[in-house]
Amino acid sequence: MENKKDEHLDKLMQSVFSEINTEELAPDFTFEVMSRIEAETKKELVYKPLVPKVVWVIILATLLFWVGYLFKHHFVSDSGWFSSLDITGLVPSFQLSKSVTYTVLLFALMICIQVPLLKYYFDKRFEV
Repeated sequence: MENKKDEHLDKLMQSVFSEINTEELAPDFTFEVMSRIEAETKKELVYKPLVPKVVWVIILATLLFWVGYLFKHHFVSDSGWFSSLDITGLVPSFQLSKSVTYTVLLFALMICIQVPLLKYYFDKRFEV
């Protein structure tokens, strides 16, 4: 059975190759193909960020708003900052200590510093 398949494929290949005329190719065919390949590889990739700048500005503005809000309202009064939001009915006894608040603020500050530094590092690393 396989022998007949091989014979059929062989006849098919012979008919296909007999129809191809190798003399029809231009003498500079290889040069043309290689020049087109080089032209395609020389095109620069356009970098499009995953998160647009507008979104980063909104995130930064929101973060700065909340940090300012915490400094203004939390450090002036001794009550928890949830009480100034008037959601004490939902969370009646939840208060953050000053050390937790400072830790969260320091963590946010460190992230705001490290993200641009890491972006700069990886941009320099992947430059050609």
